[in-house]
Order: sequence, then structure tokens, then C-alpha cells
Amino acid sequence: MKKVLLGLAVSAILTSGMATAADYKLTVPHVSNLDSYNHQSLLVFKNFVESRSNGAISVDIYPSGQLCGTAKECLAGIQAGMFDYFQTTIAELANYWQPIGAFDLPYMLPNDRIAECVYSNEEFLGDIRQHILDTAPNSRLMMVSNSGGWRNIATTKKQIKSPEDMKGLKIRTVPAKIQQELVKQLGASPTPISWPEVYTALSTGVVDGTKNGIVDIVMNRFQESLNYMVLDGHAYMGGAWVFNDKKFKSFPDDLKKVVIDGVARAKPILTFIP
Repeated sequence: MKKVLLGLAVSAILTSGMATAADYKLTVPHVSNLDSYNHQSLLVFKNFVESRSNGAISVDIYPSGQLCGTAKECLAGIQAGMFDYFQTTIAELANYWQPIGAFDLPYMLPNDRIAECVYSNEEFLGDIRQHILDTAPNSRLMMVSNSGGWRNIATTKKQIKSPEDMKGLKIRTVPAKIQQELVKQLGASPTPISWPEVYTALSTGVVDGTKNGIVDIVMNRFQESLNYMVLDGHAYMGGAWVFNDKKFKSFPDDLKKVVIDGVARAKPILTFIP
């Protein structure tokens, strides 16, 4: 009798799991390669969410710009409901709500401790989340994390020792006004290039340098073209993790908690907004 009851219980559990399997499917694109910290973080998110939801949520990750080649395209996909989760930057969100671009002011954050203090103010960033929802509908800011470390200026052929050395150079930037203005004020020409195309742009001489963190440079093998770097640490770029708001609100409360916990587990957090 015990064996029969145990068999019935196991069967009921399996049947229940099958009935709820993949009730919710998350489409998660990113523009980095398979070795990037973004991809590794999303693998953690996928494993956590799928297991803790007992298969009710499935997560499909599309790396290397397979579904969208730029942050602008990916964020538009989030708003349209084509995609469900995407990691962008604070600088990119400034294209939707300009005041957040203040985080890009050069040399404003002097060290990691102060940067983490700024980004860990949940009430402050909760207000920012609402502004983002107002100006970029359906884009729910889930958390802000580090995004490749402190930004430095790296060049292919010319060593930079002073601002005067920047004159005439073409420097890759993201399409953010403050970052572009910094390059202009240093005498160089800002050249916005989407992330998947930066390696080729550096190797073919389309640009003379880039503004990136050391982690990003090494993970994407930019050092094959770059020969010089000024460790000026002019920006601490925050990684903004954005979720499709309608999809998030469609979850029952127990699965909302699974997603929230999955976001929290996926990456070292500077701030988390439930």
C-alpha cells in the first residue's frame, strides 16, 4: 500500500509539473559574446528561475546580437513586448529620461565605495524606475550593477599623456550626449558604434580608440588592436537591467518572487529594486 501511495504521489507531482511547464517563456537577448559577464550572469538567472519555478518559467538567451544589434533596438523590443529582459547601461537609459545622464558626468564618482553608496539608494533609484516607466513605457528597471568597471581611454596608435594628445582622434562612444561631450571637450571626435562592431572598428582603423573598462577590453580581445591606455577612471558605468513590465506583472506573486530572486542571484548588486 505504501508503495502504491508513493507511486501515486510521484505521479501527481510529475503531472502537476508537466501541466505548469513553461507557462511563461522569457526571451532574453544581449549584444555581448558567450564569454562576457552579461552572458554568464544570464546563465545564473536562467538556471535559478527555471529550477525554482519548477519549470513554469523557461528562459531563452540569445547572445551576440542575434535578435537585436544595439541597445536601442533591444530596449525598443522590450517596450514592444518582443523581448522580456535586457541588460543595458545608465547611459543608454538617458536617451529616454535625460536627467539620469547625470551619472555619466566625468570624474563625479571618485571610488568604488562612493559609487556603491550612490547606486544602493533604493528610494532614490525607485523614483528613477518610475520616471523610466513614464518615458519608456513597459521598461521596468530591476537593478543596477557594475558594468565592466571604471571607464578608461584606450588608443590604438597614439599614447595619450595630456588632453592635447586627444586632438584629431576618433574615439568610440555609446550614443550618450554626456559621454560624447567629454570626448569633444578633449579635442577628439566621438564616434558612436554598436557594441558587436567595436572589435572590427578598432582593428580596421575606423576609430582610433575607445572608452571602456579593462574587463570589457580583455573579454572582447580589444587589446589585439589597442596599444595604450590611460587609467583615468572617468566614469563608473552602471549596468541597468530592464524587464518587460507587462510580463512581470503577469506573473502570480510566487513567480514574481522567483524572478526577483533570480535577478538578485544573477549578478553582484549595487542596488536592487523589487
